[in-house]
Amino acid sequence: MKTLMASGWVVWFLIAFFNSRLPNNSPFTDTDGTSRDLFRSDIWQLILDSAPAILNPFDYTFGADDTAGWGNLRERLPFMAVALQTWFIVWCIGWPWARRVSLKVQLLRSERLVLTFGIGTSLFSVWILACGLSSLLRPWILWLPAIVSVVSLGAGQFRCRLNAKAGRSQTRVTGTGVCQRSDAEPLNSSGDTSDTNAAHNDPEKASARPNRRHRLNTGCIVCGLLLAPFVVHILLGGMTPPFDFDVREYHLEGPKEWFLAGEIHPLRHNVYTSFPFLSEMVCLAAMVLAQDWWAGAVAGKLAISSFQLMSVLCVYAIGRRWFSREAGYIAALALISTPWTIRISIIAYAEGAVTFYVIATVMLCLLWVQVQPSGDQLWSLAIGFFSGSAMASKYPGLVTAVFPAVIVLAVNGRRQVAAAAETDNRHHIHGILTLSVFFGLGLLFSIGPWMLRNTAWHGNPVYPLADSLFHSRDWSSEMDQKWGRAHGPGDHHLAGLPHHIADVAMANDWQNGLLFACLIPALLFGFRDPQVRSVLLWSTWILFSWWAFTHRIDRFWIPVVPLLAVLCGAAWARNNHGVWRSVISAAVLITLVFNYGFSRLPVVGFHAGLMKMESAARLPVRSDIRILNTSLPQDARVLMVGEAEVFDMKFPVVYNTVFDDSIFELWLKEEGGSSRNSSMKPAEQIHSILQRENITHIYVNWSEILRYRLPGSYGFTDFVMPIRFRSLLENHVLEDPVCLRFSDWTGMNDQARQEVTSWEGADDLIREDGTWKSIQLYRVASHFGRQLPAIPSGHPGGR
Repeated sequence: MKTLMASGWVVWFLIAFFNSRLPNNSPFTDTDGTSRDLFRSDIWQLILDSAPAILNPFDYTFGADDTAGWGNLRERLPFMAVALQTWFIVWCIGWPWARRVSLKVQLLRSERLVLTFGIGTSLFSVWILACGLSSLLRPWILWLPAIVSVVSLGAGQFRCRLNAKAGRSQTRVTGTGVCQRSDAEPLNSSGDTSDTNAAHNDPEKASARPNRRHRLNTGCIVCGLLLAPFVVHILLGGMTPPFDFDVREYHLEGPKEWFLAGEIHPLRHNVYTSFPFLSEMVCLAAMVLAQDWWAGAVAGKLAISSFQLMSVLCVYAIGRRWFSREAGYIAALALISTPWTIRISIIAYAEGAVTFYVIATVMLCLLWVQVQPSGDQLWSLAIGFFSGSAMASKYPGLVTAVFPAVIVLAVNGRRQVAAAAETDNRHHIHGILTLSVFFGLGLLFSIGPWMLRNTAWHGNPVYPLADSLFHSRDWSSEMDQKWGRAHGPGDHHLAGLPHHIADVAMANDWQNGLLFACLIPALLFGFRDPQVRSVLLWSTWILFSWWAFTHRIDRFWIPVVPLLAVLCGAAWARNNHGVWRSVISAAVLITLVFNYGFSRLPVVGFHAGLMKMESAARLPVRSDIRILNTSLPQDARVLMVGEAEVFDMKFPVVYNTVFDDSIFELWLKEEGGSSRNSSMKPAEQIHSILQRENITHIYVNWSEILRYRLPGSYGFTDFVMPIRFRSLLENHVLEDPVCLRFSDWTGMNDQARQEVTSWEGADDLIREDGTWKSIQLYRVASHFGRQLPAIPSGHPGGR
């Protein structure tokens, strides 16, 4: 009965899923020019109509320019070389520590690789932070930890060989350079450790192992062939030039500014750069190794795309150890084929790192609870380090990784210590305290450096959060309230919770239908399994915390995806009925085909594929920025008003984000009074300030200011009004502006038009031809009171 119910659920859910609307890509313009909603059924139709091009992993010409092809791969070799350097450094740093942890539990090779990557990347990011704060951003200095690691390993190996020759003991060398007895548990022929948890030393299973191993090797080849197109697509997508707003506002803009300065210092105009920046440090390292901020940014994006691949390896390891090898394959396929996995790679959001450290923390917690390794202190240290690294990637990691790990430590640590202590209460208390101390040390090593940096910079270790507790030096109560309104949930009506969960499960454009199709079957077949219950509880907590504590942007729940992928594997493993296995196999193949085709289309985001890098680099850059990059004089320095997406600008800029104090207002506003009603400083004083700051131009993005001022958005200072610029023109502080972009006025909705017309002096922006001046560039007069010749009307962009 359960099999029929589960099979019916999978079929019904996938039918509903593939007939659902894509809200983020709707409306779209159809072939006949009409605008309509886009559905997944439309994607299916396109895939079926163009299957030879879309589903061919060797053909990257579909939808690209005529120059796309594998011949352009050589243009990407420099980015690959830099990414390989970062991966090698990470491996050198992480391998010795991962080997030391693995001495306590006989780990699978996949588990050791996850540990190596996670430890190495987190420690490498801390090293880059230390180098940047010390103004030592040099390529050879970034290599130092790897060099020291390799030298120490070589010295340890040499020492062990000398000991062996002296006959002191028969030894072998561990990854830490520590000698270990040669009778340690060996690896099996597949490269994994003896499967003590799966086989439990069962003689029947041991006798059947050779045939099973042959069958599973065939399954491994099939799985590898299914994984390969997605791996290639992720790596090629990682070399897509930056195109997302947040990435070009702070994820890569912050590292760019630090690279150009040669040090890491406070960026008071960009509050986001005070976040913990674990993955962004890898991008900064790539800039230093490449000695170029743009090439380094692309190479850094490629380097951090490995977070997605290591998350796939992690879910395989969990499924392999606790369920079966086939369950590991299904979990890996479910995760790598999820469009969000590809999308995170091409955008370079921090959620890629958060997701990896969350699922790695889950893996370590499952091992600690079930295997009960000796040396619990070191294992507790590792769990604290990985959960802290999730928080070091992004603050929500505190909720999605650290808090659940603390619960695991409190519940199961107490149980294990109590069992060891028996009736000795003093030993029991000592054991609990020891585990807590080592867990805290793990947190200190991973998130501690970022909290110390923010304490020194702002007086608040978690700046800009918790200002009511820490009272940051450069963060006002008004700005804190603005931040809270923008980043908190709008309501907590429980009646709306099912709707939000439905949005996550089905209505999100980049969701994988297999994940929630297998969720109910995993509950039906595996709820008595402690691993299934643990993963399910952790998944529930992530979704609940996303709903309760965040502003419910979709990417904040992405860390739940690998946990749901694990449950897909569990659903397969916990029911061996032929009908059920056939249904799941069909569901996996159908979703693989759809998700691969979906990820090859623009609906997943801008994926450069094998385009020429010159064309790919030009596409994301707005026309107004391209004009300025080519036409501004070499000594130009531009004050940006309402614009913070400045990564692509090749000229010096002064800007601020919407959550920072407006520099334009700070420089021009008289003391006292509200932003809207206050007067400006005398014109001569304003001109003197602009000259002192070497500002040659002022760039105003009125469309971005409008976006911030619309109801429900973040808000924008009322000081910035067209009338201010009219006054500066009349007093000859500025020259007549050039309009860099005309936007449609008549096509705007009534609310937007009412907002613009409420601005004092808005008539200067609205034109009779049904357009309005949405982006303007003003030139600062070189001498106050002297009107210079206007910029010629034939200049690109016009008047």
